[in-house]
Amino acid sequence: MKLKKVIKISLITLGIIVVVLAVTPFLFKDKITEMVKKSLNESVNAKIDFASVDLSLLKSFPKLNVGINNLSVINYAPFEGDTLAFVETTQLKMGIKELFKKEGEAMSINSIDINKARLNLLNNLDGITNYDISIADSTSDNNSSESTLNIDLENYSISNSSLTYFDQESDMGLIINEFNHTGSGNFKGETSKLITKSNALVSFVMGETNYLNKNKVTLDAVIGIDFGTNTYRFEDNSGYVNNLLLEFDGFVQLLDEGQLVDITFSNPGASFKDFLALIPETYSKNLNDVETNGNFKLHGVIKGLNNDDRIPGFNINMTSNDAAFKYKSLPKAVENINIDISVLNETGITANTIVDINAFNFKIDQDVFKSEAHLKNITENMLVDAKLSGTINLANLTKAYPVELDHELSGILKANIITAFDMEAVTNNNYERIKSSGDLNLSNFNYQPEGFVDALNINSAGLTFNPATIILTNFDALIGSTDIKMSGDIKNLFGYVLNNQELQGNFNISSNRFVVQDVLAKETETVAEETERVQFKIPQFLDCTLNANAQTVVYDNLNLNNVSGQLRIKDQTVSLNNMQADIFKGLINFNGSVSTSEATPAFSMDLNLQNMDIAQSFAGLELLQNIAPIAKVINGAFNSTLKLSGNLNSEMSADLNTLTGKFLAGITQATVNVPDNNALKLIDNQLNFVDFKDLNLKDSKFDMSFNNGVVDMKPVKFKIKDIEVDLAGGHSFSQAMNYKATFNVPAKYLGNEINNLLSQLNSVEASNIVVPVAANITGNIFKPEIKTDLSSSVTNLTKQLVEIKKQELIGDGKTKANELIGNLFGGNTTKQKDSITVQDSIKTNQVENTVKNVLDGLLNKKKKTKDTIKN
Repeated sequence: MKLKKVIKISLITLGIIVVVLAVTPFLFKDKITEMVKKSLNESVNAKIDFASVDLSLLKSFPKLNVGINNLSVINYAPFEGDTLAFVETTQLKMGIKELFKKEGEAMSINSIDINKARLNLLNNLDGITNYDISIADSTSDNNSSESTLNIDLENYSISNSSLTYFDQESDMGLIINEFNHTGSGNFKGETSKLITKSNALVSFVMGETNYLNKNKVTLDAVIGIDFGTNTYRFEDNSGYVNNLLLEFDGFVQLLDEGQLVDITFSNPGASFKDFLALIPETYSKNLNDVETNGNFKLHGVIKGLNNDDRIPGFNINMTSNDAAFKYKSLPKAVENINIDISVLNETGITANTIVDINAFNFKIDQDVFKSEAHLKNITENMLVDAKLSGTINLANLTKAYPVELDHELSGILKANIITAFDMEAVTNNNYERIKSSGDLNLSNFNYQPEGFVDALNINSAGLTFNPATIILTNFDALIGSTDIKMSGDIKNLFGYVLNNQELQGNFNISSNRFVVQDVLAKETETVAEETERVQFKIPQFLDCTLNANAQTVVYDNLNLNNVSGQLRIKDQTVSLNNMQADIFKGLINFNGSVSTSEATPAFSMDLNLQNMDIAQSFAGLELLQNIAPIAKVINGAFNSTLKLSGNLNSEMSADLNTLTGKFLAGITQATVNVPDNNALKLIDNQLNFVDFKDLNLKDSKFDMSFNNGVVDMKPVKFKIKDIEVDLAGGHSFSQAMNYKATFNVPAKYLGNEINNLLSQLNSVEASNIVVPVAANITGNIFKPEIKTDLSSSVTNLTKQLVEIKKQELIGDGKTKANELIGNLFGGNTTKQKDSITVQDSIKTNQVENTVKNVLDGLLNKKKKTKDTIKN
C-alpha cells in the first residue's frame, strides 16, 4: 500500500515538473525575445530582425533552448537595404538562471547552432566593406552601457550554409557553398584548444581566372587558442583539396590593425597521384585505377598582415619532374610530364601578384606538347606573355584520360605560337599592343555539333599570327553534303577567347554545293515522344563580313546556281547585300536580313526577279503559289519585284500567316494550260465566247499586296483574242477566292443570226457594239464557283440598241434601222411609203427579254459551233 502511494506521489511530482518545464518558457518568451533582439541590435550598426522565437526546456534540460527563426541582418548606408546575412534557424542554449536576470544584466550563451545561413560580403570600389558593422567602443564615456549578451561557448555548429565574398577593388571573389563546420572546447581559461571539423565546396576567382571551381575542401584541425594574445595556432590537423592531402602549420593573431598571418602548408606525400587528386573526382574518376610515376610537390607560405589595405604576402609552388600516369582501363599513357608553377606576392598588394607557369609539358604517344605563361598585374591591367608549341592528336585524349564526350573527337592540332599583350589592349581592341607570331593548324578534325544531323569534318584549317592581325590562311570543311572553303583575317581572337567579346573578321567563303539544311538543327525527341526542332540561333559573338560564292545552294526543294553576294553578321542578324543567283531559268537579285535576336526569328527581303520561268517559279516557290496560285498553269516568263517581311518558323522557313509585302509582275510571254486548272476549265465551259488558248498576257502587269495571309490585286487588263478582260479582287493563302472578271464581248460573238441583222444597219456604232459580261469567281481554287451577272449584261446591251434606234437615219437608213430593231426585238414595225416613224411606246421589257434570250445562248455551254463566229 505504501509502495503504491510512493509511485503515485512520484508520478504526480514528475508530471508537475514536466508541466513546469513546458510552461515556464512561455512565461518568459516575451522577455527573452525582446532581450535577444535588443542585445543583437545594440551590438551592431545594422538592422537585425527575425520572424519568431521558440523556447524550450524539454529539448536541452537543464539548459534553456532558444530558437530564432529567419534571422536577417540588413545593412545601413552606403549599402542601404542589402542583406548582409540571413539565417533560417539559430539555436541558442543557456542556463535556466538566465531567465531570472534583470534588464541590463548580461546573458551568457553556452551553445550556438546555425542552420542554412547565407552571408554576402562585399568590398566596393571605394574600399568600404558591408560587413564592418561593429559599433566602435566609447572608452571615454564612463557611462557607456555594456553589452547585455555574453558568449560563453562550449560548442557551436554551422550547417548547410554559404558565403560569398567579392572584392571589387582587387577583382577577386571567393564563394563557399555547402559549408558545414563544428567546434567544441573549454574557453574559460587563458588558453584553450578548439576542436574543429569543416567541409565545403570552394570557388576562387581573380580577374578572369578561376583558380578553384567548386573544389571540395575539408579540414579537421585542433586550434590552440591564446586568449591573452588573441592567437590561434594550427596544432594537429589534416586537410584535403579534393583528394589532395595537405598539412598546415602556423598561426593567425588578431591585432588592432588587422590579422597577422604566418601559415605554411604542403602535401606530405610526393607521388604524382597527388596532382591528379587536385582534379575534381567528376573529371579524374577513380584514382585507384591509375598507375603513376614521378614526383609532385606543393608547398606554400602565407605571411603578413591582412587588413582593408593589404593582404598577406604568399609564395606557392607546384612542381613535378618527368612524371607519368596511365589509367588501367585506357590504352594510352601521358608521359614526360613536367610542371613548374609558382604564384608569388611579396608586397601584400593584390595587383602585384605574379603567376609563372614556367613549364607545363607532356607527351601522349609520339606527340609532345609544351607550354609556358607568365602573368603579372593580374587584378588590374593583367600582362600576359605566353608560348605554346607541339602536337596533339585529339583522338588520343580520350584514350589517355577519362574525358566524357557526347561524341568522339579526332584530328591533329599543331601549334607554334608566341604572344604578349595586356588585357586593356584586348578589351579596347588596341591591336598595336598585342604582339603575336606563329601558326596554329588543324587537320582531319571530326566533331558532332550539338543539335546537328551530320558531323563537322575539317580537312584542314590554319591560322597565322601576326603582330596586328590573325590570318585565316585556309579552312576546308565538309558537313553533310555541304563543302566550305574559307579564308580571311580575324581582328579580335584574343578578346573573344579571353574576354567574351565579339569575334570580328572579314572572310571569303566559297562552296561547290551548300545545303542549308546541313547547317541547321536537327529534330530531337521529347519526353512525350513528340518531335520538336532545336531553334537555330545566329551566334551572338559573331561580328564579321563574308563575301560568298557558291556554285549551288540547296534550300528545301530549290536549287540556286551561281550564288554570290555579301553577308554581314552582327547582333544575331545576317544582312544580305547584293545577293544574286540563277534560278528557274532566270536571275534573282536581292537584299534583306534574317534576325534571330528575338524569341521568334524574323526576316525581310527586297527581290528583283528577271526573266523567270512562270510555271517553274510558281510550282517551286510556296510563297508565289500563295500569292498567285493560278499562275502555275501558265507557260512563259515574267519580270518581278517582290518586297516582303515576316517571321520564320523552327525550320527557318517563312511563316506565311505573318507575311506582309508587295508583288509587282510583268509578263513577257505566256501560254495557258487550261486542263490543269479547275477555275479556268469552269469558265471555259460556261462562257461560249471564251477560249483560253487565245489568252494574251504579254505585257500585262499584275500588282498585288498581301498582309496576314490575304492577297489583294489591283485591277488588271488583258485580252482573250479580241475580248478585253478586266480582272480585280483577291484571295487568301487558304485558297479562298473573291474575284470579278468582266469580259467585254464584241457583237460579232453574238451568233450568225444577230450579226446578219446588225450588218443590215449602216451604222459604225452597231458594228462596234461590245457587251460586258461579268463573272464572279468565288469558292476555292480547287473547287471554284462561277456566277455570271446576266442582268447587267442585258441592261447594257439594251441601252446600246435603244440608243442606236433613236439615232434615226434619213431614207433607207431609217428603214433598215427600223427593220433591224424590229427583227431583233420582235417590235411592231411598219414600212411606210412616205415615211417611217419609230414609235416611242416600244416597251423596255420587250427589248430586255429579247436581249436576254440572245445572251442566254451566249452564256450557255457551247452546243452549236455553227452559232459561233471564229476568226
